[in-house]
Amino acid sequence: MTYTAASQTRPLIEAVEPDQMAKYVLLVSWMIKQQQLLKQQQDRLEKQQRELDALKEENAQLSDELNKLKKRSSQNSSVPPSQDLIN
Repeated sequence: MTYTAASQTRPLIEAVEPDQMAKYVLLVSWMIKQQQLLKQQQDRLEKQQRELDALKEENAQLSDELNKLKKRSSQNSSVPPSQDLIN
């Protein structure tokens, strides 16, 4: 669209019929609601990601502890020789 000197005096917003304006208002309201829902979902995902990261760290720590327990024997701990695993 090109503007001439005469078109610069026109209002920037054209007159809109009431029913068309109502559609715009409904559309904007719907978009705002969708943005709010998206924000809630993003917040929930961020919280779940933090929980997942914490669980992964806990799992790694527990795996390390389990591996240490599996390697215990009468040679490196107070476990009696009768409880040593036979390899």
